[in-house]
Amino acid sequence: MDYREHIESNTHILLGKPVIKGTRITVALVLQRLSEGCNKCRIGLCFRCNC
Repeated sequence: MDYREHIESNTHILLGKPVIKGTRITVALVLQRLSEGCNKCRIGLCFRCNC
């Protein structure tokens, strides 16, 4: 899997922080949730995304 299909960085969105493509959900936030013990489906529910 190529991460560039899912993650983008644009200086006009959140000052260029890496985000999930098509959203304003930062990669840092997803990593933080994973480190807290959330699984990908739980994170998807929190942000109303599909697993």
